[in-house]
Amino acid sequence: MARKSSPMQDDELTMLGDPFDGGSLPDEPLTPPPPLRTGPTCGQFLGGILEILLIALIAVLICGLISGAAVWLAEDRGVLPETPPTAVPAFLDRVPTVAVLNVPTLAAEPAAERTLDVAAAGTPLPAGVVCADGAAWWFGQQDTFNSVAAALPALASGAENAGALRLRIAPRRDTLVSGGAPACLETPYAALLGAMDETLAGLDAAQAGDSAAFDAHSAAVTLALARTLTSLWDMGVFTAPDAPTTRAIARGSGGDCAPEEWHAALVPLWADFTAEAAGARTATALNLNLAIGRMNTLSEQVTALEAPGCVSEVQRLALAHMTATTDSYRAQVASDSAAQLASAGQAAQAFVLLRAWEDWLGLPSL
Repeated sequence: MARKSSPMQDDELTMLGDPFDGGSLPDEPLTPPPPLRTGPTCGQFLGGILEILLIALIAVLICGLISGAAVWLAEDRGVLPETPPTAVPAFLDRVPTVAVLNVPTLAAEPAAERTLDVAAAGTPLPAGVVCADGAAWWFGQQDTFNSVAAALPALASGAENAGALRLRIAPRRDTLVSGGAPACLETPYAALLGAMDETLAGLDAAQAGDSAAFDAHSAAVTLALARTLTSLWDMGVFTAPDAPTTRAIARGSGGDCAPEEWHAALVPLWADFTAEAAGARTATALNLNLAIGRMNTLSEQVTALEAPGCVSEVQRLALAHMTATTDSYRAQVASDSAAQLASAGQAAQAFVLLRAWEDWLGLPSL
């Protein structure tokens, strides 16, 4: 019996196709996709910078407004002056000016000497001769000049000892002698060398206990140093911004304004102060304090004197010496050796300048 065929014949079946039929597999693995970007874009970066700058600008403007408002309020209430003061503090007028300066050296010239030019303004300077090497020589000697000026006064005040001073002064003298000076500076060179010799002699007198000889050598040192300055001024050598030649103050001009009454009033005050200062060297602690009070009173009386304009520098230097001397004794009472030494040096330098100005202006010595 024949088999009955099914409704769907085998040859009518539709086979599902193989997806890879007719194709080949890739030889290399597939490349993974690039990772997603997580950083800021260029536009975002620029925007951030602009935002920071804007915040900083706003902060600066706010601070400026606050500061301006504070200053305006302080000026309105009188806490701050509307215009800053321009006056020089008064204490600067009391500071001596013999100090190391950055003095420009004169340019080399064919001749060793040249004629002094007359000042463009002010009192004409005396006709004289200028040494072309004068400024350079003086610049090299200022430290020695100041050391010699302060040596014996520092010893007298007890701020130094004779042995240490000799160890400093003697080598400087040897250096001065070995270095010499230009021919046109023979006078100031001899005066400075003489001051050093008097200083060494004063140290010997102090070690021997001869107070009278010590005082005589101290006065000789001051005069020799003053002569050093005036001889440089005579040749027009620059020594300091406030020197008489720099300010066009003629030699011997002090008598033109008739300062007799002022000088007569100053002399006794100066003599009393000098006596007080000399007695204070050996005074007990109690007497030293009393002497300081009397010296301070004498300084105030000198300040109250009205000096003619042409001799005002003499009064200023006299007062500077008195003030620095009093300060040195105040430092001695306070056991401040550094301040005592500094004040003694200032007093000595002011005294040298005082003697030089007296000579230059033609005034009698105090």
